[in-house]
Amino acid sequence: MHDRLSRALATLERLGRGRAGLLRLVAVVVVLLGSVVFQGLQVDDLWHRGFFRGDALWAHGDQPFWKMFSFFEGDPAAVVRFRELGLVPWWSDESVRIAFFRPLSALTHQVDYGLWPESPALMHLHSLLWYLVLVVVAAGVFRRLLHPAAACLAALLYAIDHNHGGVVGWVANRNALVAAVFGLLTLYFHDRASRGHGLSRWFAPVALVLGLLSGESALGVVGYLGAYALVFDERPLRERARGLLPYVGVVAAWAVVYRLGGYGASGSGLYLDPAEAPLRVLAQVPEFAALLVASEWGSIGPESELILPPEGRLALRIVALLVLVGGLVALAPRLRTQRSTRFLLLGALFAVIPSCATVPATRLLLIPGFGLIGLVAEAVVDFLTAVGAASRGPVRLVRGWFAVWVGGGHLVLSPLLLVPMAWQMVLVQSTLEGFAASFPPDDRVLSTQRLVVVGSPDATFGGYVTVLRHEAGHTTPRAMVSLTVGTRPCEVRRETADALVVTAPGGFLQGPTDFLERDPERPIPVGTRIQLSDVAIDVLRVTESGLPDVARFTFEGGAADQRYRWVRWLGGRYVPFELPAV
Repeated sequence: MHDRLSRALATLERLGRGRAGLLRLVAVVVVLLGSVVFQGLQVDDLWHRGFFRGDALWAHGDQPFWKMFSFFEGDPAAVVRFRELGLVPWWSDESVRIAFFRPLSALTHQVDYGLWPESPALMHLHSLLWYLVLVVVAAGVFRRLLHPAAACLAALLYAIDHNHGGVVGWVANRNALVAAVFGLLTLYFHDRASRGHGLSRWFAPVALVLGLLSGESALGVVGYLGAYALVFDERPLRERARGLLPYVGVVAAWAVVYRLGGYGASGSGLYLDPAEAPLRVLAQVPEFAALLVASEWGSIGPESELILPPEGRLALRIVALLVLVGGLVALAPRLRTQRSTRFLLLGALFAVIPSCATVPATRLLLIPGFGLIGLVAEAVVDFLTAVGAASRGPVRLVRGWFAVWVGGGHLVLSPLLLVPMAWQMVLVQSTLEGFAASFPPDDRVLSTQRLVVVGSPDATFGGYVTVLRHEAGHTTPRAMVSLTVGTRPCEVRRETADALVVTAPGGFLQGPTDFLERDPERPIPVGTRIQLSDVAIDVLRVTESGLPDVARFTFEGGAADQRYRWVRWLGGRYVPFELPAV
């Protein structure tokens, strides 16, 4: 068995060599992911299409293309309007700012809507081409830094990694692909420059500029540059530091432009700005980094936290910690002797830190995953070739687990999971379409009513009734408000003919998406009134953290007035909700 596995590894190394090896790698990706071109546009893609069309629903107006990732810019009027339409929850902070500076990625979408605006298939093909370039670049860097057998295996594992499926399959996430391409190109040229290639000294900082202009995730490659200086660079420390100065200058200049342009995040609990809340971001690093690393090394994707109960989330964190410790134990023999292993581990751990500014998700793993997958490839090659066999007992068992479960899992399970992961937003979209299909397409009365939802399933996506019906050309609600969100219990008590008191044990805001437009550190004090056009919301009680758990909703003209349509979420659709008696 061992001999057969060793021969299989030798065959993989032979097939992965040279340009022919890269073409085979590309062919594998096309076979596995070619079906994404049939997906259509999903969720945030609709937001972006509305942006480029200047759709009145979004009130974008005539804005430059590079503003397509500016969702909220601290403008209270925009939040008030979206709150009235029900596109954001009633507790949204009117000063929330979620604006990202990604002009190069935005330019790729400008090309889409300029050349093939009615062809989602070509938009998906465009994203797939970026992933193919990323796979080729990653393979090129692996070849420069790792033993040939490990490099070929790492390139294959990276190409078929199921964690990449969601990024490739969602057009709105293309920025992560573009940023990763230029991020890894930075590392490629930096290695060439360190080996005496003169022009690469200029290409590497330029690639970093392009990466940062594509997406904030490109910051992760700076971690690999630092690890390279610590591990591979044998010059005195002062000269190593001097070699990193061009990259420091690029990042500093980008940060200044970013700040002066009004980009960043504030007022959101889902996105933190490291420049504004560095200590909060650092406090998240141990947990978030463990979840991200573990998901690359065989644990469940961290997105599952969104649907797990509290005890399930705790179990996920414990498993992530065990996987992380097990991986470090398995790699310990190589860490003591192999510089490439130390580089990959340090680089990946440094690279994952910027990703901890938002909730962990597999879409964040393109750059950190480069090092984590390289480590898996090295461990598998070691195990198959019996390098380091001197280790005995528990360490040997852990090394076997890491090679078989993590390495073998990537080889066997990742290709099977890659396609479902690439289609995951289609599943989300189909759920959201249940919102819109809850009412007849030509429901004329709906256009005169405010939709009042008791128990909307999600704070972020609850308002997609309006979005999807608008996209389909169906009648849309005049306005919308969700009293509560999530499947958590709540109590609705009708106090008077026009007022209901809603109690949400534990608070109205609990799940991660509840905090997209409200930072938990910005409390809503008792006595706060939030006024919609025909509904007043008064906060009656708050939790210890200052977030509301009891609120009164007062409806102009009475809660039973025909201008309101009461519904609740049941069986994947909105169904009528019977108002309780006074």
